[in-house]
Amino acid sequence: QVSIFEYDEEREMRLIRQDEREAGKEEGIRIGKEAGHREGVEQGIEQGIKQGIAQGIKQGEQEKLRVLVRNMIERGYPDEDICAVAECEQELVNEVRRSI
Repeated sequence: QVSIFEYDEEREMRLIRQDEREAGKEEGIRIGKEAGHREGVEQGIEQGIKQGIAQGIKQGEQEKLRVLVRNMIERGYPDEDICAVAECEQELVNEVRRSI
């Protein structure tokens, strides 16, 4: 006859392993979240730098085009020639002309 207070080693070991698995799972999740966050930040910074460089290049090219158009306007070139040489639309020539 077995007492209800009798120690069940197998059951106790099963419960300990279950607790250890749960603690390990929680630790793994925490570590994974930290690593993911760190990697996400690094990727975000890298992507931001690339986008910033691309945007800066584009703005520089646009400004250079506007200077070319302005110089041609100031030298009296016809709009048709400005558009052909600068490879731009008439609207840009009009916009630059308004800003002079």
